[in-house]
Amino acid sequence: MYGPILSTHSFLTDMQFKREDINRVLCYAWSTMGLSFNAIENPFFRKFCELLDPTFTPMSRNTLRKIIVAEGEDVNRRAIEDIEVC
Repeated sequence: MYGPILSTHSFLTDMQFKREDINRVLCYAWSTMGLSFNAIENPFFRKFCELLDPTFTPMSRNTLRKIIVAEGEDVNRRAIEDIEVC
């Protein structure tokens, strides 16, 4: 799910991301750093996002959690399907 975004975009030079791309990469980064879902609502993080792009508002902790949990469930489902094929 994340491979094409991370391999074909330089997110330091290409600021033409769609909101969906930004949220996808944000979820990927959050889940791989092991941060608390609550941290996304930290006022300093929100100010940082506002300074980068005044039109971008990070998702809520509940939305972040739902997306990451759903992605994890999808990965698990595909792994089980792959194992059953073997």
